[in-house]
Amino acid sequence: MLLLKSRITPNGQQTNVDAKFINKEYDVSGTEAYKKRVADDIHKFSHTPDLTDSNFASNVSGVAMKYKLLGTVELAAIKRRMFEKSLYQRYSIIYALGQSVSGGMKTDPNTIKFTFETTCQQTTSRRLKRLLLRVRHCRKNIFTGSHPVSLTRKRLLT
Repeated sequence: MLLLKSRITPNGQQTNVDAKFINKEYDVSGTEAYKKRVADDIHKFSHTPDLTDSNFASNVSGVAMKYKLLGTVELAAIKRRMFEKSLYQRYSIIYALGQSVSGGMKTDPNTIKFTFETTCQQTTSRRLKRLLLRVRHCRKNIFTGSHPVSLTRKRLLT
């Protein structure tokens, strides 16, 4: 139920009363412009490049791409260091609790080394190339008879 009261203007006329929902109405182009502004602001304030941008990597060398992604790589390194620090703190607490209860962990948490490996496209492609070279090398050796598996087959057959 709404209780709406009409007022009187200084001229003595009565005002109209109307009840509507308060919302901002956008047309389609306004909504799309708003979404684009929000996405641009997200990339701007988080210091990450917009990988979906058509101008991002249109005709760029690998070195230029590395410089474009440098901010993201540095941000990842900062997060990695913070994560490593928290892991050391966690294992130090577990070590201290274990020592006070029943001997606990035998390894000192300060001697633990954490290894983080970034999986980027370049390292993955290098690994695949190495794997393909190994497979080709093994195939070649099997067919020529110098591979250990083929030598064992020959011994079994004779």
